[in-house]
Amino acid sequence: MLRYLGIDAQESEDLKFADRPLRLQALSTLEVFNATGFTDLPRPVRLMFERRYLRVQVLSDKSDLDVRFELFRRLNVGAVALTPQEIRGCVYRGPFNTMVADLSRDKNFRDTVKLQQQNQSNATFEEIVLKFFAYLNSADAYDGKVTQFLNSYMGERAADTDLADDRELFTKVVAHLAKVTDGKPFLRSRTNITPVNQLEAVLVGIVLQRQFGVW
Repeated sequence: MLRYLGIDAQESEDLKFADRPLRLQALSTLEVFNATGFTDLPRPVRLMFERRYLRVQVLSDKSDLDVRFELFRRLNVGAVALTPQEIRGCVYRGPFNTMVADLSRDKNFRDTVKLQQQNQSNATFEEIVLKFFAYLNSADAYDGKVTQFLNSYMGERAADTDLADDRELFTKVVAHLAKVTDGKPFLRSRTNITPVNQLEAVLVGIVLQRQFGVW
């Protein structure tokens, strides 16, 4: 069975080709068409597809992840552009990506991080989690190019399965921060939005404090 990754500007689906017709799956908007083959679609819908050109960029499952990211970035020119972290979530799939998404929903983390409205649903929370691990474990590899740095780190760890210590560490760090802020958002004086750059430094600093026995 050949396996391809289908990518568009809004969502990414796994398309599986075998000795049977291709069927739609995991649709989140037009759910009524899930498990539907092309010949099962209403005639007007079939005609719409038959009369349109479909541009396809083919990458096998052996394609370099950085190449996939760059292709996705260049194709990402729709009405709603994805953030780099949203693209990473599609390209660098695996246990590590799943862990990052899980930790981004940690209650203590969400209580202490207050983002602007437009950043609350564009994977900014996930990127903060990713930066925590990247800066903590690979700071020496950082050369000022944040996107490439995070891509490389996430690519290196995409298939990691030994993640229990990472989960525990992040959970303890944000729990400690929530205790310090008394469960309130981490803010600068006279502001109501979390300064993300400072937060990233503080999260790593908490780990260093812990290593030196400060808490």
